[in-house]
Amino acid sequence: MKLKPEQLKSHLSNQLLPVYLINGDEALLVQESCDEIRKKCRSEGFTERLSWHADRQFDWNQLLEEAGSLSLFGDKKIIEIRIDNGKPGDKGSKAIDQFCQTTSEDTVLLIITGRLDASTQKRKWVTAIDKVGAQITLWPVSGDQLPGWIQARSRQMGLSLDKESIALLTERVEGNLLAAKQELEKLALLCPDGNITAEQVTQSVADSARFDIFNLTDECIKGVPKHALHVLQGLKSEGTEPPVILWALTRDLRVIYELSNASRLGQPPKAIFSAHRVISKRQNLLSRTASRVSHHQLNQLIKLSERIDQSIKGNKQHGSSWELLAEFVLLLSGQPSHLTPN
Repeated sequence: MKLKPEQLKSHLSNQLLPVYLINGDEALLVQESCDEIRKKCRSEGFTERLSWHADRQFDWNQLLEEAGSLSLFGDKKIIEIRIDNGKPGDKGSKAIDQFCQTTSEDTVLLIITGRLDASTQKRKWVTAIDKVGAQITLWPVSGDQLPGWIQARSRQMGLSLDKESIALLTERVEGNLLAAKQELEKLALLCPDGNITAEQVTQSVADSARFDIFNLTDECIKGVPKHALHVLQGLKSEGTEPPVILWALTRDLRVIYELSNASRLGQPPKAIFSAHRVISKRQNLLSRTASRVSHHQLNQLIKLSERIDQSIKGNKQHGSSWELLAEFVLLLSGQPSHLTPN
């Protein structure tokens, strides 16, 4: 079956299916949906949790072996598999299809992917999940929808924001829901009565301006590695989470990559700036960075961002997420990479 995100809580209050597919590109919404399923599993006695990242070297036989094996203590288990590109390949497709044909009450499979396109939705492994489990597609919140999202989330937290406060926060987070959530949590601490004014939002923003996450990206694209590392260290000291930093850095990386390709093809950058809603004062900076950074360096940055993502998700063989973020900052700022390929 297909569930809307807002239907998930109600669904889980009544039943727990053997398979769930969460697909979407908005990290916060994906995380919260997965957390709801994990919470339900814990309440139903699923005490064992296995988490895998399915890259090209992943052995899909593990899924069927784990599904068919009994825990030493008879514990129920939840198996989580992340497929970032939404393409498990032939072996993965067959393994998922077979799992769906032989489900048990003692195992729940949670598959997490980026947003699946229309053709992938028709694949046999997806339709197999739809028959015995549930699929939740999480669409990104557009710029026009963000004020409404902030208002709804603030109400859930017992906060009251006026229109000016919501507009300020919308501008502040630039489409990042995780950053919006963190700002609201900070405002909740600063304003125990729950009534938030534009002045309080401005003050909250000013308190964190010294090591603002967007200052980090600006220092990188300006090519100032020393300052960029200083800002990164400040963000770490202030408790900023690595996923938020990675989001901001890769947001600019995507634009720079597209600008670089457009330049090589002799295409104007206007459409790229429009598609990514790049404000005018940053357009020249990003264009200059696209000219400064080589195609080889861009590919290094893309691979490095994937390693950071895996490190954040708990795959420590890729290294410390903070060390990798520092390497990313240096590389984007124009310094050579010192990491071995992975």
